[in-house]
Amino acid sequence: MAKIGTRIIEVTGELILEAGAKLAAKYENGVEAFAVQKSWYGGIPVGQVLIRRFNGSPAMEVFGGSDDLGFFAIYDQENNIILSDDGVTKKGLARPYIPYGSFRIADLMSPADLTTSTTFVPHYGIINQQQHPKIRVLVFVHCNGSDVAQVRLKDASTVIATSPNLSGDQWCYLEGEHAGYEFGKEFQYDIEIRRVSGTSTGVGFTPIYAMGIQS
Repeated sequence: MAKIGTRIIEVTGELILEAGAKLAAKYENGVEAFAVQKSWYGGIPVGQVLIRRFNGSPAMEVFGGSDDLGFFAIYDQENNIILSDDGVTKKGLARPYIPYGSFRIADLMSPADLTTSTTFVPHYGIINQQQHPKIRVLVFVHCNGSDVAQVRLKDASTVIATSPNLSGDQWCYLEGEHAGYEFGKEFQYDIEIRRVSGTSTGVGFTPIYAMGIQS
């Protein structure tokens, strides 16, 4: 109905858009960068928040209706959805697909490698890129007889995490911060074990999973 030509508009209270109204911002090239608006999904009217890149391709979208909790998605530059919540259950992820690990049950009570060394011996390794500031590793530790074990996560020079003394059969988390965390930086860790005490046939472990976690 009218255009406002002032350079600055200051709102000290609330700016409310009634249902069906639209709030938009454009790049210098005329492409709509941001919009809060009414849209349509499967023939059903929905409210939508849409952020576009400079070339007009979608970058992020949130929409929903009065009877629907909606949908959230982040797009890559080829319009593929790389992150979204599950639109059916309304909780959890739809993308990305995250692999689940598996293990031989027989290996839990009979690990592939046993040691009687009182100094740490590496039995497994992890190589990947740092995606989160911390890492969490789950292992199943098996100790024969009276043997007591300790496991740790270590790179070439830094111990990331060390367990307390463990005996019998126990699940154990090794959790710690990446030394010199840098997103995308490749890391290599050894999972090591040693026998703290005991005179039986040795200690060992089976790795179950390793994952990045937030601070």
